[in-house]
Amino acid sequence: MRQLSPQDRRLLLIGAAALVVFAYVFGLLLPLHAKARESASEQESLSGLMERAQMMYGAARAAEADIAELASQTQKLMFPEGDVRVSMVRQLESLAAEAGLTITSIRPEEPQSIDGLVKYRATFKVEASFSEVVRLMFELEQPTQRLWVEGIEISADRQAGNRVQATCYVAVYGQAAGSEGADAQA
Repeated sequence: MRQLSPQDRRLLLIGAAALVVFAYVFGLLLPLHAKARESASEQESLSGLMERAQMMYGAARAAEADIAELASQTQKLMFPEGDVRVSMVRQLESLAAEAGLTITSIRPEEPQSIDGLVKYRATFKVEASFSEVVRLMFELEQPTQRLWVEGIEISADRQAGNRVQATCYVAVYGQAAGSEGADAQA
């Protein structure tokens, strides 16, 4: 083999150095840079997911508090245990007496089970002036009464003057036996 001249050696060393630099840049630095960008993007994505998870966790806690509050409010709207029909009739008679009205008939209906609750319906009739009937409906709808007006039919008797006959449909809710634990477990 022949010996290389100093100029060829220098070119060979420069070429070898360029090859090492080229291999270093393209084999190590560029892949590391791409991986760093990918990692930064993934970190940003994970940060966003973490923020959303924290917000959802906070919302879940708020929802639990809201559910507890709604359960408490729902319990206040229900009649206490015991004979709900008797309590409902007493409350209707009491409200009518406070309004100066006389209930001519009350007809309780069969209870219905609805999602752990029992709905008790009643139909009652009253004869009074229109404004007295409106006042009675207003009093029935007050949250403290626990009564729900489902409908009313009003008819006027020409011979009775300004008096009307009203048939009112009301409902109350009670808790079904054994459903108290289901809400507490949920």
